[in-house]
Amino acid sequence: MPIYTYKCKECQAAFDRIEGVIADPGEIKCPECGSREADKCFTSFNVGKSGSSCGSSGYCPTCPTCPGGSCGI
Repeated sequence: MPIYTYKCKECQAAFDRIEGVIADPGEIKCPECGSREADKCFTSFNVGKSGSSCGSSGYCPTCPTCPGGSCGI
């Protein structure tokens, strides 16, 4: 399920919600102030691929799970 980021119109707090793609998101409520007025923010996303290593060389300088840049997978 996708994660959407919202920004509260009252207190300006940003918060994330996991929502279904097709289902109605239901009531949106700020966890900080309880306001029901929030805007959905535009955010970036990352698309990964499944496989046995990070890239053909096994070196991945940006992978957070690769200490020293090597997956070791």
